[in-house]
Amino acid sequence: MSNFVRSSLAAILFSLTAATAASAEEGPGVIKDGAVMGARVGMTLESIRKASPDANWIYEHDFMVDFSALCAVQGGEEDGETLFCAIVPENHKEDAAAKVAAIAVFSDQLATPEGAYAGMTVADAVKIFGEAKLSYNLENEAREYLVFEKAPKWLSFQATSDSDPEGYAGVYAKKTDEAVSQETTKFAEDAVIDLLWIN
Repeated sequence: MSNFVRSSLAAILFSLTAATAASAEEGPGVIKDGAVMGARVGMTLESIRKASPDANWIYEHDFMVDFSALCAVQGGEEDGETLFCAIVPENHKEDAAAKVAAIAVFSDQLATPEGAYAGMTVADAVKIFGEAKLSYNLENEAREYLVFEKAPKWLSFQATSDSDPEGYAGVYAKKTDEAVSQETTKFAEDAVIDLLWIN
């Protein structure tokens, strides 16, 4: 094989490798730079729909207290998988001009370039993003949130554990009605990321 053929093959292989890496980091299943499937905080619901025209959409007016959501679903309404939900202030009817306040990502088909996704164990996520900090506040419906030392500032998480009666992933010093808020860096061995938040 001539040096010219060798160099040509090497160039082709390099191009293919670079293209594959680029598609892995920028493809539709990647959560990157505060966006997922073309959707990002601050966009209107109309723009969100246009960004992912092939998705099936379901509007949930009571997604959570004080908030509604437009959810991208893969499959049917009854048995489909929720990919992500674009969250807006509560409204019983979808308002195309409503601006997205946050995005909740539920599907393991959507991941960060580093490989973090819903369903990953917290222990494995620590290997990617460093120390985990879990917290909850009884004045915020006792929702537990999870952040990592080296994760992007726009990205946070919620996790869960089957070993805790209330489903908390964090291991807290004490859980009483008097302790309005709690923080910990310890988590249950079976703690799993439930969803990713884009803020």
